Amino acid sequence: MAKKRGIFIVFEGIDGSGKSTHIRLLSQELQGLGFDVLTTAEPTRTGIGRLIRESIEAPSSQMTSEVEALLFAADRLNHVKRLIEPALVAGRIVVSDRYVHSSLAYQGERGVNLEWIR
Repeated sequence: MAKKRGIFIVFEGIDGSGKSTHIRLLSQELQGLGFDVLTTAEPTRTGIGRLIRESIEAPSSQMTSEVEALLFAADRLNHVKRLIEPALVAGRIVVSDRYVHSSLAYQGERGVNLEWIR
């Protein structure tokens, strides 16, 4: 018998666009239907993600756009390996507040080459 695979759902959008509300509503609905749901976000709230958040909030940040893009990529890799992949292998539904498209939009807008970000 084949093991069921998980599903990865990502909500993208600018701050205040309603992502968190829709993630909460979708997750509640899916859980109510008996699905095992993991909600998560990028940047993460630990390790590299915390460093990114602190840097973005600091008005005197001296970080270049390329360094910021690398930090987001490192945080994402850790996020995927530590949380997302194991949950998907376990057959869970993962609902994420942002993923790689945000890096393409935000760092791309700051002049970082999109192919380089990919």
